[in-house]
Amino acid sequence: MQEVTADPLLRARAMAQKMIALSAHSIAVSKHHLRTIQRGVVDEDADSRDLFIASYAREGFGERLEAFLKRG
Repeated sequence: MQEVTADPLLRARAMAQKMIALSAHSIAVSKHHLRTIQRGVVDEDADSRDLFIASYAREGFGERLEAFLKRG
């Protein structure tokens, strides 16, 4: 996702608040992706792809996704 905003810090804080409400697994995966980008890897790597796929295979994913979508 790419976004242009007048106040990037304010937007980053708002996004961080949403992330705090996520599951521990979601936070760990997000941290992995951010660290990968920090290292300069901007293309998909095998570790990132495996984490993404594993996220959908986790028990209860459907229920968590449905609850998330209802929150709007």
